[in-house]
Amino acid sequence: MQLLQTLLANHCNCYYIAAMDLRTWLDGERGRNARLAARTQIAPGYLSQMADGKRPVPHSVWQEIADETAQQVMPWDLWPEEWFLIWPDLIGTKGAPKVKLAKAA
Repeated sequence: MQLLQTLLANHCNCYYIAAMDLRTWLDGERGRNARLAARTQIAPGYLSQMADGKRPVPHSVWQEIADETAQQVMPWDLWPEEWFLIWPDLIGTKGAPKVKLAKAA
């Protein structure tokens, strides 16, 4: 937790590069939904609902999604409000958006 606080305190200078949402990626080429569904072991229909924002994306499948999409869809694309809290080790990685700190009340 201290590492996360230190990173956030330093306002990590990272920039958002080539972001893509899951729906856009799935629609980009025929068969992507089926391939990603097989890799993540999530039913294709449920995966489609996840891409449409109708179902939550399980945190446990982020690496498979990133790998299958050649890092075009990353945790910050799937969970823009919380990715840095769940995976603080990704702060500062290539393509990661700048982390905005909330002011303490």
